[in-house]
This record gives sequence, structure tokens and C-alpha cells, in this order.
Amino acid sequence: MRYQKEIFVEQYPLVGSFTKHLVCHRVIRSNLVNLRQGTSFWNDTSTAHLLQASISWCMLFGSDGQNETHWKKLDLGDGNVEAHFRQRLLEALSLSQEQWKSYWEEMVDFRNNYSAHRALRFERPVPVFDLALEIAFFLRQLGS
Repeated sequence: MRYQKEIFVEQYPLVGSFTKHLVCHRVIRSNLVNLRQGTSFWNDTSTAHLLQASISWCMLFGSDGQNETHWKKLDLGDGNVEAHFRQRLLEALSLSQEQWKSYWEEMVDFRNNYSAHRALRFERPVPVFDLALEIAFFLRQLGS
């Protein structure tokens, strides 16, 4: 499978950005109980990292209509990328199409209604980002 290199060159750092923000969020969050001073600062910092992680992930995997860094933009014009990429992703992560769609909707909903914009009384739980991390690593492996 061949991809548009100029698109992948932009996507690759976004995977790194997503990963770094998620790791920072998790490290800070896991140490919040040990912090006695500045807890509000560290809580806000942790939250900011999580919000940025969700935005970076959605630049790669969220809505594809407007974002030039979306994985579907890797297509060389032959229409093969979407089917092959999705098939390989689902197989590699042992996901059904329904599981992918449900998780994708959860992540995009969080980004759209909490991270990038703020819906009043948004009360859905924060998505578990473990699968988002696996999906991001899958994209990164394409360049290896």
C-alpha cells in the first residue's frame, strides 16, 4: 500500500503530539494525590494535556471533511487507502466495524462538545484513551 508522503509527514508529528500530551496527562494525574501545594495548577495542567490529546487525535482520526491531516487524505487517488487502512486497523486491533464506529463517535463527541468547544452541561464520561493510543501507534507503524 502506497500513501501520499506529504500528508504522512504532517501526520507523523501529530501522533507524537497526541502521545506526549496523553502521557503528560496520565503522569500528572497519577501524582496529583502526592501534590500538596499547587493542586489546582496541576489539575488544570493535566486537564489541558488531555484536551490537547483529544484534539490531536481527532486531527488524525476525527471528521475527515475539513482536516487535511486526516488518515483518509493519505489516498493517492486510487480509492484504496480507506478500505485497506480500515481493514488493517480493525484486524490489528481486533475491532469490529461497530466497535470502531462507537469508539470514534465517543472520541469525536468529546472533542466537539468538550475539548474544542464547550457544550453546556456536557456530562458524558471522559473516553478511555487506551484504544486511541493503540490506533495512533498503528498509524505510526505505517511509516516504519
